[in-house]
Amino acid sequence: MNVHLFVDLAEEHWISMDLYASRLIQSLSESDLMRKLELNIVSKRPPTPAFIAPLARQGSLGRFYLYLLRYLYYQPWAYFYQGDVNHVADHSYAFLLSSLDQRRTVITCHDVEPLQTAISGRYRSMGVALILFRYAMMGLKRARFLIADSQATRNDLVRSLGISPDRIEVVYPPLDPVFDGVVDAVSQTEARRRLGLDAERKYILNVGSLVPRKNIEGLLNALALVNRRYSEPVYLLRVGPRLNSRLAGLADQLKLADRIVELGRLSSSELALAYRAADTLLFPSWYEGFGWPAAEAMASGTPVVASKAGALPEVVGDCGLLVDPADADGQSQAVLDLFNQPELVADLVGKGRVRAGLFNRRRMGEAVAAVYQRLLS
Repeated sequence: MNVHLFVDLAEEHWISMDLYASRLIQSLSESDLMRKLELNIVSKRPPTPAFIAPLARQGSLGRFYLYLLRYLYYQPWAYFYQGDVNHVADHSYAFLLSSLDQRRTVITCHDVEPLQTAISGRYRSMGVALILFRYAMMGLKRARFLIADSQATRNDLVRSLGISPDRIEVVYPPLDPVFDGVVDAVSQTEARRRLGLDAERKYILNVGSLVPRKNIEGLLNALALVNRRYSEPVYLLRVGPRLNSRLAGLADQLKLADRIVELGRLSSSELALAYRAADTLLFPSWYEGFGWPAAEAMASGTPVVASKAGALPEVVGDCGLLVDPADADGQSQAVLDLFNQPELVADLVGKGRVRAGLFNRRRMGEAVAAVYQRLLS
């Protein structure tokens, strides 16, 4: 029997979702239960028509064509390519439930952030995007089972959509083994040399996109406070898209333009070097359904300062310093505590490496295969 894993369109370029799908396939390939059930997993997504693919790269117009690909092409296509078990790997594609047999379909929900944002009113969501997200969320309510990346996401699904907790299984996504600082014991000095960084400077690392929930404004304000209070210059290592004009303007206003090193998008091996090169990770998100950078940093032996929002307290536990995402002063003080207390760093790093072991492929493969077993029985 086959499990058909429905993944994002290639034109979406949603790196985290592609990583999740590839790690899920790896995890299931190592699952003893999958072999006992005689299930094979097959990745599925429709080929994009040649005349549409270039249009999907054209700014706002491209987003319109992506909507057409999603809802008028992928949705009916999925009907003809169902497996014995269907697994939708990205909750924003839950609209596929309009075509898939809901009795044999599982959906992974990574977060319900757009709905949480709309409820909180913290920042304004795009109207059309929110309407389509609500449409996808209705698909979540119809699936036989859901997989949530964290207990926090499971609680959000129960609270926001009224889904029975009995239908939701919490399965932590696995980390790439490249982040295991014990296996690849590259020193901080060597990591900095490979990335072209100054060996003597203090570096705060931040990894992720520029979407509002990542709280880059708060990050910059905290960096400014650290620089006022610390005895030597402190630099920000940014991994992800370059700061946009609004955020670059804020950096100029805070006199941080020469304190930011933008590394851009990195491969997994390069990102592992960035974790090793940094003195700490600062991750002050307003909301996370899981928070891969915090888990990757712990695995890499990098001390973590993260917000106490969403799933981050669940992921970090007592292996990092948790701060209020609205409190730049508290974030800066947590960073300074790490700079000034090497014994605190050693304690957090030791505990963090142990905790990162929770997020492994074998554990995920067995847990997801058990969900398939429940569905088949």
